[in-house]
Amino acid sequence: MNNFILLNLTTNGRKGRIGVIQSFTVPTTGRYKIKAWGARGGTHSYNSGNKSVTYYGGKGPFKEGIFTLTEGTVLRIVAGHRGGDSVELQNSKSTNKTAAELGLSVAEKAGTGGGGGTFVYSSSNVLLLAAGGGGGASAGYNGVNGQAGPNGTSSVGKYSSHSRSGGTAGLPGECDNESIYTSGGVGAGWLAWSCETGSDRSGENGGSRDKGWVGGNAGSYNRGKNGGPPPGAVGGFGGGGGGADNHGASGGGGGYSGGGGGKNALQAGGGGGSYCNGSSCSGASGGNSNDDGMVQIFELSDEG
Repeated sequence: MNNFILLNLTTNGRKGRIGVIQSFTVPTTGRYKIKAWGARGGTHSYNSGNKSVTYYGGKGPFKEGIFTLTEGTVLRIVAGHRGGDSVELQNSKSTNKTAAELGLSVAEKAGTGGGGGTFVYSSSNVLLLAAGGGGGASAGYNGVNGQAGPNGTSSVGKYSSHSRSGGTAGLPGECDNESIYTSGGVGAGWLAWSCETGSDRSGENGGSRDKGWVGGNAGSYNRGKNGGPPPGAVGGFGGGGGGADNHGASGGGGGYSGGGGGKNALQAGGGGGSYCNGSSCSGASGGNSNDDGMVQIFELSDEG
């Protein structure tokens, strides 16, 4: 069986919480292999005493399957964006300069954004393939990798009572809309987003399809106005949850089911889940070695 690549679709250099839903028109009726990779969560680097410390966002997963498609069918494609890094300064200061430029540290307990999910679906909103985003890192904890299975994972961190669950069956992670400023944003799911967060200092929950897959905004002090560059610790386009500002948690990855965002500091975001509606489906959790999401489409030929 020969494979002829028809499409290699990336983010085209776009970054942050807002992106573009791209399209592909099936040229001829036949069998196609589609491959998808979700995006990585944000990184958290800061100075702890006399040394620099870095924790990494969860990697996006890989997912693939074979689909029989009809000529003229239009596919909508979302290539997830990487979650944003923490940028808030340790000592509050209104500036767009980076911590390094000012000789300061990023706030130790600021959150980061969850990675965006990658989606391929028809113009009539039939989902073919999804690859979830990785969770954002926090102080002391790497973000959880995006999952090859359908369910999102819980946030992880120092206190289990501060963890929030990932979504299942195409739903977002567990809603947390308490009036506190420390919650990390929840990753969106295919079927829905979560809820309004209780404070603009919390990370905003990621948006699902009906909200244009926009990533959640970061907590107000972690958006690049109190240490740059903007837009700061936002969730990646593709439904990633935003990171809270100082003393707050990181965002969950978007996906078929969303990753959980933590309730308080020292909580890294959960990874989003993946989905395949074709045949010969396979995947790998954390299988994307790159930061951003990507989609490849191959036309299959049984000749030769």
